[in-house]
Amino acid sequence: MKKALGSLIFFLGVFFLLAGCGDKTFTINQVEIKTDILADGSMTVKELYNYHFQGSFKGTTRSIHDAKVENFKAYLIPSNTKDKFSTKNAIPLKTTKDKDDDDNTIYKTYTQSQNESKQVLYTYTVKNVVKKYRDAAFINYSFYDSENESDLHNVTIHYQFAQALNERDHAYLHDYTGKAELQKAKKGFDYHIDTLPAGSSTEVHFLLEPSAFSEKATDAPENKYEALQQKEDKLHERLIHRSERLEGIKQPLLVLSGVVLVLVFMALIIKIQRRMSRREEIVEMEIGELDPLYVHFLDQRLAFSHGALTAGLLSLVRRRVVRLEKATIHEKYIKDEDFPNETLRFTLLVDKKSLSEADRFLVSWLFTERYEGKPSFTLDSIYGPTEKEKEKSEKAFKKKAERFQEKFSEWQDLLLDMPAFSRERFKTSVRAFPIIALLLTVVFAGVVNLLFFIDGMAIGVIVAVNICLAILLLASFIVYLMVHHIKIVFYGYFFVGLISLLFLHTGAPIALSLLAGLAIVCLFVIIPSERWLEEKLNERRLLKAWKRSVKAERLSVNFLDQERLEDLLYIAIVLGISEDFMATYQKDDRYQTLEKTSPLLQNPDLMTSGMDPSLFLLMFATSSSATSTTSSTPTSTGGGGAGAF
Repeated sequence: MKKALGSLIFFLGVFFLLAGCGDKTFTINQVEIKTDILADGSMTVKELYNYHFQGSFKGTTRSIHDAKVENFKAYLIPSNTKDKFSTKNAIPLKTTKDKDDDDNTIYKTYTQSQNESKQVLYTYTVKNVVKKYRDAAFINYSFYDSENESDLHNVTIHYQFAQALNERDHAYLHDYTGKAELQKAKKGFDYHIDTLPAGSSTEVHFLLEPSAFSEKATDAPENKYEALQQKEDKLHERLIHRSERLEGIKQPLLVLSGVVLVLVFMALIIKIQRRMSRREEIVEMEIGELDPLYVHFLDQRLAFSHGALTAGLLSLVRRRVVRLEKATIHEKYIKDEDFPNETLRFTLLVDKKSLSEADRFLVSWLFTERYEGKPSFTLDSIYGPTEKEKEKSEKAFKKKAERFQEKFSEWQDLLLDMPAFSRERFKTSVRAFPIIALLLTVVFAGVVNLLFFIDGMAIGVIVAVNICLAILLLASFIVYLMVHHIKIVFYGYFFVGLISLLFLHTGAPIALSLLAGLAIVCLFVIIPSERWLEEKLNERRLLKAWKRSVKAERLSVNFLDQERLEDLLYIAIVLGISEDFMATYQKDDRYQTLEKTSPLLQNPDLMTSGMDPSLFLLMFATSSSATSTTSSTPTSTGGGGAGAF
């Protein structure tokens, strides 16, 4: 027993030892930076880092963003060195320069370390940190920014200038932690913070007399001192009161989020109750009476997708406007395994003049051949290219597909103009929705702006974001009132607002504001802008229930009449469940003795594979995609972070 217990303790010890060996971490216990901002507008920098390594590391890293850096060097400072910033007794370290995914500069310094503490000194020069005007000089530089991934402890930065400061020289601390300090010295300023959390900034702005930079040319021959001072004073005042104001909005935001989430929950309960009370009984007789094109429109939530072409052709067949029969496929498709070995022919049986405008267009567009003296066409005439054809003349087929797409779009427009597909026949608008939308969008704008003003954001950014939101909101209401009362047009407005909350702020306020904003968006999404008419809703639910039953093989075979079976097969093809549907019926013994005179029932596999929309030339049409870019508030130069590898 003791031996077994000893073995267990031994193996557990080995396990925890190995687990501990796998962990490697580092801390930066102290950072001290000395800068000299010279008369030519450049800045010499010395940065001293006190690292403590747990585990094995190859070296350290320093990333610097948006700055022109020269003569970057790294040194290992011996522990017994008195002047830590002197390179006299320091050991030079190998350094490489690289770029990250955002094209920012990363310096890697190689110094093998394992379970020890080290002091690493970086020295470099930053060119043109000063923006010089006729009556002012402005510096906007940060040694660390939101991309710094390491907590930095005991951070001190000494800013030293070429001449003594006077009453017109000012420094503005942009501190979002509420814990940093900035003190004025004889020829500069000293910054200190006990702990700079990862992702935080050390941004400091300086407004100085231009005479301090006599060796630098004027960048802009204009007077900017008063304008810059007013701007910085306003931002500084907001930052001073930021913490207490953020505390003040916590409770209102939590209450708002709670109220909105309760409303969301209530709306969901009502929606679920209404859904459960509706009809679920599947009546195949009713499904078979529906027109295939109508079913497609209903299934696609009142729209026509590429599958509409199949549905439109089957609609013509079902209405006895067109005869459907099996035909020989073009030999080029026989050799391509992506295509069926046979195809289908559609032949017009009635005078085109008796058809609706949309049907006439479809017949004139596709039925360009003659068969038995009547307009006709075979499905392979609208198939896409084979693999060999793609290799030889892909561009030619793309142009052909684009022309095909144009014709298809014209046909879609004609269908949508028909009274049978008028949106008003399927849905009715919710009269109260515009008022609800206005209320929610205004409250959402309030949440966005509340954080803007508290978080010390620049006026220019606030104005730009609000102009963008106002334009989006106005455009959303105009489009909503003009185009079928579709509320999806408002989503762009909410998206921009949420993105501004996420990327233009730092720290704790993001979470509460995002919670309130997302709660408002959820409520907006749940509240309907229009309602299905009861009859149409029942039809749609009937189709969905039938589709689920067919896929799950829970469909019971109630009858085996050829005509009715054909009608149901049309619907199954349109819904993309024809294989499951036929598999259910073919299992029934009565199906084997059923007289099958139609090509659909004689060869259901051909119907399924041959009328697959993915084979059509339509799917080969080129599609263009638009890319969008997002812009953020202007940031200081410099930035970056420190780490290890």
